[in-house]
Amino acid sequence: MHEHLERMGVDLRLHILRQLAETLKYARGKRLYHRAHALQSVLVRDVEQPFPRL
Repeated sequence: MHEHLERMGVDLRLHILRQLAETLKYARGKRLYHRAHALQSVLVRDVEQPFPRL
């Protein structure tokens, strides 16, 4: 992911950030918590696609 970051535009970065925020909101709504939130803990799939997924 790090090597792809430089090629990502603002829209794509915001898309990934929104996905992450929605995922955390859902987990908190289900009362699921994780103490080790870090960028290294996020798996981004399909980075070669127009809109990668978490």
